Amino acid sequence: MKGPFDHLQLGDWNCVCYQCGFKRKASYMVRNWQGYYVCPEHNEPRQPQDFVRGVPDVQTPAWTQPRPEPVWVPGQGPV
Repeated sequence: MKGPFDHLQLGDWNCVCYQCGFKRKASYMVRNWQGYYVCPEHNEPRQPQDFVRGVPDVQTPAWTQPRPEPVWVPGQGPV
């Protein structure tokens, strides 16, 4: 049984939708973000969360200094 896309159209060919498996003309198909050719009604946009980039979390302080030397008090030890 012939369908609506079983006709001669010069310069065009039949192909199959990756989502539904129906036969369509290649000029009717669209390429989705994954690289597959699908019917226009099965085309879905890419999820915006795929493009989110993390913000670097720099945890180092702006400046540091070494600890001072211990002060020795005679008879008591270090303070």
